[in-house]
Amino acid sequence: MITLKQNEKKLLTYSALSTYRKCPMRYNLRYEKNLIPVYTDEKLFFGGVVHKALETWHGVDGDFELRKSLTLSKIDEACQGWESDRDKRKPFRWTFTGTPLKQ
Repeated sequence: MITLKQNEKKLLTYSALSTYRKCPMRYNLRYEKNLIPVYTDEKLFFGGVVHKALETWHGVDGDFELRKSLTLSKIDEACQGWESDRDKRKPFRWTFTGTPLKQ
């Protein structure tokens, strides 16, 4: 159950609510204790790369070539080491994020 202290505001995203519906324990680890899995599933990794690329594309003022160059660089940077990480597939382990989702 999601509980809040008096006068506490909490940012509830679609991902947080979806996680809670699928697995309350996972929600607790991720959003209450601010832990994240050390290993990232391929689909989540790809979604993160797309998000970073779009964030870069829309965050840069300039001509097409500049935007394209910076966005492709961001994609290359995000993909560094992915192939070697894929060989280390392990069950989820959790690590502290340091960035709680509270407003």
